[in-house]
Amino acid sequence: MHRLRPASIFYNMPRNPASSCLRSWIATAILALCAWLVLAIPVRGDTYNETFEDEVTSWREAAADVKYRVESHLRSDRASHSGKRCEQFGISAAAGSYVQICRDLPPALVVDEFVPRVWVKADRPGVQVIVRVVLPRVRDEAGKPRTLLIRGEMVTQVDTWQQLSIADFNKQLAAQIRVLRAQVGPKVDPRECYVDQLLLNIYGGPGATNVLIDDLEIDGYVPRVANIAEPVADGRTIVDANVRPAAATMPAGVQPYVGSTATSTGATGRDVRLNGSLLQVDGRPFFPRAVQYQGEALDFLQGMGFNAVQVGEAPDARFFAEAARLNLWIICPPPRMQEVPAGDGSIAISPLPEYFEGVLAWNVGQGLTSRELEATAAIIKKLRIADARRARPIIGAADAELRAYSRQFDLMLTSRFPLGTSLELTDYGTWLRERPRLTRPGTPLWTVVQTQLSPRLYEQLAVFAPGAPPEAMVDEEAVRLLTRTVVAAGTRGIIFESQSRLDASDAVTKSRATLAELMNIELDLIEPWSAAGNALTSSTTSDPLLTAAVLQIDRAKLLLPLRTTAGCQQVPRQSAGGAVTFVAPGVGEATDVYELSYTGFRPLRHKRVAGGVAVTIDDFTLGTMVVVTSDPMVINTLTKRTARVAQRAVELQHELAARSLLVTEEIDRRMPASAHVVPFAGAAGKAPGVTAPNDLATARAHLAEADKLLLAGDRRAGSVALQKLLQSTGNLKRDYWARAINPTGSTVSNPFAVSFATLPQHFLFAEAVKNARTSENLLPSGNFESLDVMVDSGWRHFQHPQPNVKTQVELSPKFVTGGQFSLHLRAKASDEAAAGGLVETPPIWITSAPINLQAGSIVCIRGQARVAKPITGNVDGLTILDSFTGEALAERIGQTTAWKEFVLYRAAPADGPLTLTFALSGLGDAYLDDVSVRLVERPIIPRLDRPTPSPGVTPAGFNR
Repeated sequence: MHRLRPASIFYNMPRNPASSCLRSWIATAILALCAWLVLAIPVRGDTYNETFEDEVTSWREAAADVKYRVESHLRSDRASHSGKRCEQFGISAAAGSYVQICRDLPPALVVDEFVPRVWVKADRPGVQVIVRVVLPRVRDEAGKPRTLLIRGEMVTQVDTWQQLSIADFNKQLAAQIRVLRAQVGPKVDPRECYVDQLLLNIYGGPGATNVLIDDLEIDGYVPRVANIAEPVADGRTIVDANVRPAAATMPAGVQPYVGSTATSTGATGRDVRLNGSLLQVDGRPFFPRAVQYQGEALDFLQGMGFNAVQVGEAPDARFFAEAARLNLWIICPPPRMQEVPAGDGSIAISPLPEYFEGVLAWNVGQGLTSRELEATAAIIKKLRIADARRARPIIGAADAELRAYSRQFDLMLTSRFPLGTSLELTDYGTWLRERPRLTRPGTPLWTVVQTQLSPRLYEQLAVFAPGAPPEAMVDEEAVRLLTRTVVAAGTRGIIFESQSRLDASDAVTKSRATLAELMNIELDLIEPWSAAGNALTSSTTSDPLLTAAVLQIDRAKLLLPLRTTAGCQQVPRQSAGGAVTFVAPGVGEATDVYELSYTGFRPLRHKRVAGGVAVTIDDFTLGTMVVVTSDPMVINTLTKRTARVAQRAVELQHELAARSLLVTEEIDRRMPASAHVVPFAGAAGKAPGVTAPNDLATARAHLAEADKLLLAGDRRAGSVALQKLLQSTGNLKRDYWARAINPTGSTVSNPFAVSFATLPQHFLFAEAVKNARTSENLLPSGNFESLDVMVDSGWRHFQHPQPNVKTQVELSPKFVTGGQFSLHLRAKASDEAAAGGLVETPPIWITSAPINLQAGSIVCIRGQARVAKPITGNVDGLTILDSFTGEALAERIGQTTAWKEFVLYRAAPADGPLTLTFALSGLGDAYLDDVSVRLVERPIIPRLDRPTPSPGVTPAGFNR
């Protein structure tokens, strides 16, 4: 009977015996190759690090061939290599050869770039760094995986900090495998080997040895998803060519690594297990597709493909019973925990009621900062006692103190909304990938995915267009790109943001619900990679506007296409269409390649090229993905999955495409004459004065073609036609949007600019405001000529102290636009070696003096900014926020060649003060000058009751 592999999710499909024999023959042939073929697929990893700043020790005793006694083991604040603390181990030993201590690591794949480094200071020479490698395909006599010890550098200088590393790691591993084959036979399969421990042999000879440990770093660290069916790692036999075998044991009273495994089993046997970054439900990998609950019927949400709901407070037993009937999990805050007197006079925590069996994770808060850390930790301590039998994972979202919070949580939640803002999706993806580096290593990440624009934006629209504000909408393709960006960043769960009910009858909500169901189908198709895969690198394509994230499970790779152009968070730019070639990295020509889409799973022809294999997809659309695998079980599973969902997926595609065409036609008819000017060079990839085909006419033709193909039963071709329809309407929307932002270059200049649906009002507002009268400057000291005057008028400087970051705010004569000074903001790494590090929160906030405004007032915020070099450590650069709209309409300024003007129009939703905040989000320098705030006479905007096409063109299109 073949051993099944739940970690890949394809575990429940039967294997073909003939195929299994063939694979066994191939595996035997592979064993004849050199050991470096263990890593045939190159992988680039992140850097794992530990700074030893906590008070809790992280190393433990492992194995020894000598009698010894631990004299001291603590975190010491004396003589650290860097920071405040290091870890100290002191022993007294008899004669022997080794006393090993170890640091358990979240399992990591063995890759070419893997290099561990740790700083050690000892009072005797000979302390050596060692790495333990697990061979999951090789068993010892007890049936457990064997391990190898790879040895590195030794301490040679006494009482001096010395960095120990293993530079020839893979060479040593190959040699150890040859030794093992000589000992146990040739059938030693090193594939899928991984590292799970870093060790130090701290034996310095008979007598006392004292060792200090600090600044652990591992380059090329790629987390490995454990196979649930594998035996546990503890207690296995260590195979080492230099040391006789010994058992690695855990001393009594020592707790396992906090990030390794969290398990819960409910009253009815529903099991939730967190194994590293892998969430398992009833023994299977599980990727949460949750939605914020707004009162809908649970069967309605379950029918849309959600497998969990997030609620704002702990529900009652009836809600849990209904959710359990529908196999829906609940994410919720913990209920109030009851304290009861214990028999010894102390206070105990009562266990939670049985109906909380349906909780997938406890959400203990959002937007948490240092102020809430102590209280949150106290709540979590009680919760772990009250829920000790189930031990459901605990999740929370922190804006600061991420590492401290990650020591309390089992999962970290990120909640940031880039759609409709100035935050590019590529920058957002970078931000997501960098967040885990600020947390406890190995902490899994869940992400909230935005589906609606910010309420602050709708509040602004109601003031700018009183009576009948336009309906701003999130672009549907932007939501798809956002979701893929989140998956590509390695997120292990998604909670779809929802501010209002998904079962409402208005057209906008229906589109949102249709899109959510379609996205759930896509997420279900790629769940093997999102739930249990590793994000490796990116794939190049023949389309310069397109890239593909590469995700890998043990028997297959997924290439997930993404658009990389600016503005995709508002109105995505479309590809040129036609054939697109992908290069799958690190893949041999013998591997099979397939196209995965909503409507099928079919093989593709491919050829060997430098760096991998190239595969070309004719009539490529964003709905197409690429799978690289030769495993019949993967192929069989995906074939069945696509067949099951194809009909419903095509129905949803048709509904979305037809509605998109109607909406686009209606908004196109509302566009004023000023929207039909020739775009600037490069705005939409066209030269000035060039006339392009009528996109709406082309879209109508694609809809007619899709209807014909679907009626004939050709779902794949019909789906492609629908995608081409969306590409045509997308081209038109992108061209309008490029014209809209051309004058200022800002995507958030006014609240009409962030959505295609409100662009008609944007063009009318831009025309009307040209001749509107403005007041005198209402902002005191915006010319930055005197610090004393600034302080007296109400300007404030807020600092967010962070380790290794120095800040400076001054008036500088170096760069000015008028007067003698400008405002200079600087954040610099105090340790130059840390200059490439991340900055958790903006280290500098400058807030302006308040300006009292009446409700309905419209102001023009204008100023000059200069950022000579890129801001590092944070993707937000120099951020300009106003108190009326916050991050929703924040202006972000990256590197500038000279002074750059920013112009923002905002409205007061109520009587009260307006303040501006200038945040330096990372490391670097920024200058500000001539900032002003002026009242704007309310411009008269013509009503858009009738179509107003430009002269000489039809309402359906315009000259380009």
